[in-house]
Amino acid sequence: MKEQETDGYDLIDLLHEQENCHVIDFLPQVMESRDFFELEEYMVRHYIDDFAERIIRIILKLICYSPSQVFLTELPEGYTGLLEKYPADTNLRSLSLEEIADIIREVIVRDKSSVQILTGSTCRFSISVNGWYSVDVYGLKHDSAEYELTEALVRQESLFLRKAGER
Repeated sequence: MKEQETDGYDLIDLLHEQENCHVIDFLPQVMESRDFFELEEYMVRHYIDDFAERIIRIILKLICYSPSQVFLTELPEGYTGLLEKYPADTNLRSLSLEEIADIIREVIVRDKSSVQILTGSTCRFSISVNGWYSVDVYGLKHDSAEYELTEALVRQESLFLRKAGER
């Protein structure tokens, strides 16, 4: 890995250790009833492609606003598919936006691997796309221009940006 990429990946790890975590979700608040799992299963079967497209639009806009690094984590053992041709833990930001979109779509829809994105100019923060409906945002400061932009882009896609675990 190149020195700059290592530094970016290390910063992502540091941001993930902070308690400052938000989620991008299709629900406006935490649902604690057992019905959540039935709802999530239904949403995966019928709407995961739509969710993936919304997340892709948010992320592509964010990485074009600020210098960014995009990493694919290690693939699960035995995985075969689109992601095989992209080296894990290497900055993929030089790829075309279409290729980055394809990677994000594969991770969300197939629930394989994860995409880690480091972005922001005055407030460095990371986005972790983990598959299905799991998109976490680490280190995003509430009073920053990056928060305002991220919240506006999330709202534009009819999704919700909320503190992790907050009701």
